[in-house]
Amino acid sequence: MTYLRKLQLLSKPYMHMSDLRQVLGVAYPKFKPLWDQMIKDLENQTGKKLGAWQWGIPTNLICDYFNIDIDRYQELAKKEKADA
Repeated sequence: MTYLRKLQLLSKPYMHMSDLRQVLGVAYPKFKPLWDQMIKDLENQTGKKLGAWQWGIPTNLICDYFNIDIDRYQELAKKEKADA
């Protein structure tokens, strides 16, 4: 998957597990326990029931939890575009 596509996924206001798996390049069986733990941790932090949101989890919470630097993905997408 290209960095431009990953950046598009990270630009969404809400993300589903499949979106984050694509960004990180992780298989479902290995990632599912991490996703479930993230939901529990974020629910404890925010006091809101996040797992029931049909539109996904706020991207900013996911990026903070997994320490994802969107600016870095922007740089990589620009470089990838320039190299093409």
